[in-house]
Parts: sequence; C-alpha cells; structure tokens
Amino acid sequence: MGSPRAISNHCDPKTLAAIDLAFDGAWDVLASRALLARFANDRELQSELSQRLVILASDGVTDPDELRRQVLSSFPLA
Repeated sequence: MGSPRAISNHCDPKTLAAIDLAFDGAWDVLASRALLARFANDRELQSELSQRLVILASDGVTDPDELRRQVLSSFPLA
C-alpha cells in the first residue's frame, strides 16, 4: 500500500492498521469490478487507492469501515 515508510511517518499505529484493513476491503471490491480497465495496471489503481485512504485518514477518518465506505464512494463503481 503506497510507501509504508512515508505513511508511517504521519500516522499512528492504530490509524495505519485502519488504513490497511480499509485497503484490503476496498481492494476486494475494486478488483472485482471493471474499474481496473480505467487504470494502466493494478499498481496504478493500488497507488490511487492508497493515496485516497491516506487523505481520508489525515482528514480524521480512522474507522476502517468508514474509511472503506468513503474511499469506495470516491470511485465510479457503475
């Protein structure tokens, strides 16, 4: 998920764990959709997902379920 070292410099362990859980749950949904066709490859989508989760966490969203819900709502899943 992105650069663990860079993210860990800005987040406490509890927030990092929440981001990791949200990433895994959101990735399962995103990977099962045709959304991958909009990105060059899996890595690009994973990077975008990581960035969006870090932004949400830095805005104060630290519950893994809420992070997952909000990050998924930021992608066009239709």
